[in-house]
Amino acid sequence: MEEIFLQKSKSIEVMLEQLTPEMIEQIKCAIEIGKWPDGSSVKAEQLEHCMQLLILYEARTLPESARTGSKLENCHSRSESEVILELRDDKNGETG
Repeated sequence: MEEIFLQKSKSIEVMLEQLTPEMIEQIKCAIEIGKWPDGSSVKAEQLEHCMQLLILYEARTLPESARTGSKLENCHSRSESEVILELRDDKNGETG
């Protein structure tokens, strides 16, 4: 998987065309756990590239409702009576 990022001469368009669903799952997993399938660590630059590539790939191939980070319709973790906390500056008592 790392090899896709090591080929610097490729344009983003070429990279997007070469991605398979399996590669996208590996990219998602690398973002989540910070490791490649072989166990090596994802470097900061690779993590940034993975996130950008995932966003572009999903924007071009998936409907908005199916993209990573879209609102989950069946998620009931928030309710109508959600509590909003205000942070206060202890010195002045001002909200911020």
